[in-house]
Amino acid sequence: MTVYTSGTQTNIIVGDLNCPKIYWPAASCSGERISKTLLRFIVEAGFSQFVDFATRGDNILDVILSDDDQVITAVAPDAPIGHSDHLVIKFKLALETPETVSNSAPRTARYKWFKADFDAMQAFLMGVDWQFMIYYNPSATSLWDAFISVLQTAIDLFVPRHNGVASGHRRKHYPLSLRKLTAKKRLLWKKFRDSQHDPVARRQYLACVKNWRQELKCFEWQVESNIIESNNLGKFYRYVNKRLTYRRDLGALIGTDGATVVDDEEKATLIIILLRLELLTTMLHRFVIWY
Repeated sequence: MTVYTSGTQTNIIVGDLNCPKIYWPAASCSGERISKTLLRFIVEAGFSQFVDFATRGDNILDVILSDDDQVITAVAPDAPIGHSDHLVIKFKLALETPETVSNSAPRTARYKWFKADFDAMQAFLMGVDWQFMIYYNPSATSLWDAFISVLQTAIDLFVPRHNGVASGHRRKHYPLSLRKLTAKKRLLWKKFRDSQHDPVARRQYLACVKNWRQELKCFEWQVESNIIESNNLGKFYRYVNKRLTYRRDLGALIGTDGATVVDDEEKATLIIILLRLELLTTMLHRFVIWY
């Protein structure tokens, strides 16, 4: 497994690992050597575990692990098969293959605007007989269609396209190495939170945070360098506005009753409640240790 996780591809592990001593919510283990070795590998490789319900009795034995936390969605239990005492786990993979692209709904083209020939596009548009277009398109609808057709022709002629197509709903995509470090940091934080007086857990968490920050700075530096080297003023202003302007990046949340929360005010209220519960739990935990 170490060989596979050392590459750039996404890795997914599913099945019955039969490690009941691993407490997945806290990424801790009090069991035998095999369970500890497995958990150490999962933490070091940056895997995320997506099953949060018992699959046999009170234990989480059947798991879904991936070193990319954006590809597994809609994890849910289902009835066992035959006489098995293990639950069936249903989930979806958020992957895009050439087959799904060709069989899906129409998708928008992706243009390399930083390589566009704007001078040639300007010359092309200045050569259009706009009076002729207005004369032969008296209605607003037909004139708009004619204008969009000319504009699309100019874009297709002077703006290179990316290979392939993409849907209109694109998620923010960080490098796989950064997503692995994020998952690793999350697991180490859970261990450190439950054993704050353990110097080993503290040292591992702080070292991972340092690596994560360095990786994030390198990624942001590369993004900004690409913008500067493109010599595209429009791209530069779009990037600056994105950093300065409020964006609704927070997706839907799951409430304490299991309902999906999409309203901004309700999401803010839910986050406040969860933060208060987390603070109260931490204070009670410290009080019990002190007492």
